[in-house]
Amino acid sequence: MHNAQLVTEAWQDAFPILAEYYRQYGEFSLGGIPFSEMHEVIPRLLLGITDGSVRIKNIVDTMKNFVRADKANLDGKVYINKVIVDSVLILNNQINKYTEKFYLDFGKDLPPVKGSAQKLEQVIINLIMNSLQALPNKKCGIWISTSSNKDSGCVIISIKDEGCGMSRKVLERIMEPFFSTKLNTGGTGLGLYISQSIVKEHRGSMEFESEHAKGTTVVIKLPSS
Repeated sequence: MHNAQLVTEAWQDAFPILAEYYRQYGEFSLGGIPFSEMHEVIPRLLLGITDGSVRIKNIVDTMKNFVRADKANLDGKVYINKVIVDSVLILNNQINKYTEKFYLDFGKDLPPVKGSAQKLEQVIINLIMNSLQALPNKKCGIWISTSSNKDSGCVIISIKDEGCGMSRKVLERIMEPFFSTKLNTGGTGLGLYISQSIVKEHRGSMEFESEHAKGTTVVIKLPSS
């Protein structure tokens, strides 16, 4: 995070000099990108590095919190629709990489839930990434919807994908720490374990329905504050 800030400041200092060179001598490339595009590309890349660093820090902090059983950050008023919007913005490049069909359907006037927006954002990011990586091609889609149930007093999040799905045997083990079908490609087997732990911290539940080759749906229910 410190290095990203330093590079940002260096770019801000270098840009006027490079712009003057461009004015005098015309187009040139940096890293294979025309300088005329760099004033938009570089800030966007640096922002991506910063956001990614923050997400990594948040994940590490969450794992530390499990060890300390720290409940101090669960007293905030969280609006789930905003959590999902923020998560989608962070994952925008990945979403465009994996699918052409990504849909959001937000319930109106949802009551807030009590907890940590930061931690719930980690859950949504992890679940969206799992769905994206399960899609066989970009024509397959993902649907995210929110709603509330006045009878149960819960806010409900549904994430449905047209991915490869899971067998019953895999489905029974997905919440186990260090179990992953992606260990050979860098998976740690901690994503769903951490997500489930966060949801439980918020007194909620997370349930999966999946069928091999037909997709997966995960439903999160959180008590409203």
